[in-house]
Amino acid sequence: MAVQKLKKIPGFQLPIQTVTIVPCTSNADKPISMKKCQLRAKQVRNKVSKLFGGFTEVKAQGGYWSSDKKKVIEEPVFSVTAYAESDKFNKHRKEWLDFVKKKGREWSQESMGVILETDLTYINTKEKKKKAKK
Repeated sequence: MAVQKLKKIPGFQLPIQTVTIVPCTSNADKPISMKKCQLRAKQVRNKVSKLFGGFTEVKAQGGYWSSDKKKVIEEPVFSVTAYAESDKFNKHRKEWLDFVKKKGREWSQESMGVILETDLTYINTKEKKKKAKK
């Protein structure tokens, strides 16, 4: 059976997909209340909506290997997805990433996970800003 070429769907395209992973823990593996986590997710929803136009949110379970603790750390998370036009994404990319890093610090996270298209990146929230050379 031959694969048919897909016809373009009428409407406008939002080709850039971003995902911000919202952790429901503090200091790596200390659970916070679901109410506090929902407030975190709301902050992210509001920010990506203002920057990119909207969001989709899913409650999920995440986990990672902790070299320090020699075990898998599991935690509930919210995955906040936003789609954007290329120009809008390029205009607001730095503001989005700076916001994620700032929230990671406020939420006592060593790093924050973001996905751009299909690439997962962990943003180091402990990294200091580099001073400009004179």
